[in-house]
Amino acid sequence: MELRYLEEFILLAQHNNFHRAAEKLFITQPTLSNHIRSLESELGFELIDRRNGNRLTQAGAIFYWDATKAVDIINESIEQCAKVANSNTEPDSTPLRIVASPLYEFRQHLQEQALITNRALSIEFVDYDLTRPVLAPLINGEVDIVAIYDVPEIRKEAARHDLLCRTHGVEHYAVFFSTDNPIASSDLTKETVSAVTVAEHRQFAVGPWKTAICDMLGKDIPIRVLDDSSNDETWEGDMDGNLGVGTLQSTIAICEKNPDITYRTTLDGKPISHAMMLVYNPEAIPSYAIDFIDSLPST
Repeated sequence: MELRYLEEFILLAQHNNFHRAAEKLFITQPTLSNHIRSLESELGFELIDRRNGNRLTQAGAIFYWDATKAVDIINESIEQCAKVANSNTEPDSTPLRIVASPLYEFRQHLQEQALITNRALSIEFVDYDLTRPVLAPLINGEVDIVAIYDVPEIRKEAARHDLLCRTHGVEHYAVFFSTDNPIASSDLTKETVSAVTVAEHRQFAVGPWKTAICDMLGKDIPIRVLDDSSNDETWEGDMDGNLGVGTLQSTIAICEKNPDITYRTTLDGKPISHAMMLVYNPEAIPSYAIDFIDSLPST
């Protein structure tokens, strides 16, 4: 099936007139008519009701919308592929350094997107250094991109240093608690969660981490800071009626080690998630890295 025949059919459907459509396409009316008949022959049904003012048939109306989406997708793909193929700056042996937690499924998502955009693009992931401000490695030129929650304080900090923010994707989270917790017997709502305290490690109970928790669970959610800064072993004992919140990946790992802990992935019937963004300095990264960022759909 020829792409140009689909494009001609779409234009014809929009103008509802062979003559006007042919003029827009810079072809003759008989040529357009022949192309549409060829398309109909290939499809096995009529698209145009020539006995009724060249209106779309019922099948043609359905096909029009799907053909429009298909042509848009194909043209967008061609444009992206051409940009990669014609780029004068190809990735060298130096990988693109991105700060992203190993607990993020978003990290794997970025790796997959890089393969789609340019298979020659190499990515080296760097863990967060929780003893430093989140954007410090980027500001100091140690990394190329920071993947972080899309929260106001990070955007303000980025603006102060002339960094750009690109919203893309989400990270899925879960709320976990003891199986004997009263809220385990029903679906989670913001109302029920607001009546229970969230226990969180000290480093995650401040700054963008705290903002993200409040965005997902409610701005007035009470948060109790744990006395230690240990890892998931903290959750081996009794949770004292508290809730925990973590990435879906880390929560599953916690529950696998602790059979007395269960989790939920929805709140008020909606998935628990938070928008993510990429922060970068457009003046300090190579053009192929910017092409990679630009290829990601905004969300």
